Amino acid sequence: MVSSLPKRVCFSRPFILISFLIGICSTVNAQKISKYFTSSMQDNGVLYFIEPKQEFENDKEDSSLFYDLTYLTSNDTVTFNFTYVDKKVREIDSITFVLEDNEITIPVNKIFIESSKNVWKHRYSAKFLFEDLTLIFQQKGRASLLVHYEGEEVKLKIKQKKWDKQSKILSKILYMIKANRKEN
Repeated sequence: MVSSLPKRVCFSRPFILISFLIGICSTVNAQKISKYFTSSMQDNGVLYFIEPKQEFENDKEDSSLFYDLTYLTSNDTVTFNFTYVDKKVREIDSITFVLEDNEITIPVNKIFIESSKNVWKHRYSAKFLFEDLTLIFQQKGRASLLVHYEGEEVKLKIKQKKWDKQSKILSKILYMIKANRKEN
């Protein structure tokens, strides 16, 4: 016996496919910032630890720099801790963020220097004003870093694509912090 019901035309497949593609596109553009920072309540404010996973490099010198940020909302400065990796020991005295139309130079304090295989790891700390750090990550063009030591300097760069992605994430985190900060 043959059914008299019309055969189903599968209109749901294109709908499901289009819905799936829209879902993927929206998640690609959305930036999940929570995986880049942690926060905890302290007696004198909220403490944020931000780890952007950015690495500045100089291929000629075979050196690199990666960093993390620590910010307590009761302060107006952000602690910029960084590890500079080089084949030589360098007594770093300051770092400079080189922006499109501005430079921000900050003195640094040594935490330690250690040997690891055939390189030296230098751990230093610096204090940036919250507003200066916000300015750095709002730049359209990528920033570069100058590491100053004993009257000389090493210029470190980051790939444009990585800078674009990470600076947007950091700007969003800093904006969120500023929005949640209690103004005196």
